[in-house]
Amino acid sequence: MNFGSPNCSLVATLPDDPLRFSKDSPVVEFPVNGGPSNPHMSLEFNGEVFVPDLGADKIWRLVNDGEPGKFRIQGQIDVAPGNGPRHIAIRDGILFTINELTSTLTAQQIPQAPNGTALPLLANVSIVPDDVQVQSLNASFFAAEILISEPSELFPDPLIYVSNRNLGPDFDPRGDSIAIFEFKNSSVAVTQSSSSSRRRRFHARHWFSRDHAEVVEEELDAIPMNQIAGTLTLQAQVFTGLRQIRSMAFGRVADGGDEFLIAGANLDGGVAVFRRVDGGRNLTEVTRNTELPNRTSFVFL
Repeated sequence: MNFGSPNCSLVATLPDDPLRFSKDSPVVEFPVNGGPSNPHMSLEFNGEVFVPDLGADKIWRLVNDGEPGKFRIQGQIDVAPGNGPRHIAIRDGILFTINELTSTLTAQQIPQAPNGTALPLLANVSIVPDDVQVQSLNASFFAAEILISEPSELFPDPLIYVSNRNLGPDFDPRGDSIAIFEFKNSSVAVTQSSSSSRRRRFHARHWFSRDHAEVVEEELDAIPMNQIAGTLTLQAQVFTGLRQIRSMAFGRVADGGDEFLIAGANLDGGVAVFRRVDGGRNLTEVTRNTELPNRTSFVFL
């Protein structure tokens, strides 16, 4: 992603050597007509690549256009002006967006492609801590990271972890917080049976926990788009001792590492490791290294 320019390039690996990158990956230009554009990340999902553009208030939808590494725009999801979509995550067909400029977390269904449709939001919440100490500060908040946990035996419910960034001028001595949310949805669709005039009611779960992983395909097919209602409920605000959190990662589910979350500060506080407790609905600090400043990504091996 070229954060300061309206374009990006998705670099392919060589067909006969997946450990080496191609030197000829075409640039994808975003049609902003001279307006602001700050593409911030890319996320592959269901044959598309989604690119949140903080400056243009859009999430571009890209598809492969022939050769490996060659992509084109096939549509976009418009975001309310001034939100500034920074990072996204997708689970069970629901798009979760962390908006930097308004410090909000939103949830919405993904429209059928290709088009420029944006369906109404299912949920829209502030991630800024709502306590007296924070509200008394002369502070400016800009949301940053988003993670969604994978269900596991120890943590059966998927939860959403988002980070706050306070850019001052006043700062909280407790550092910036990681907010933990739970998303729940429900839907009721009424369809007409082809064999009778009886009306049938279907309930669908699009947000699966480990204990509810099986869904009848007929039920999902019977639910029209935009018939889902959802809620984002705050579980905890965990103050981290980190100033301007710029990176977070979970450990691997396969070896039980998902019990831990690591986060790094752009300014003060170094790198901290937290243990997920209360089913993942809270965090407790395990260890911290203040000699590792400005870390922007982590990989668990």
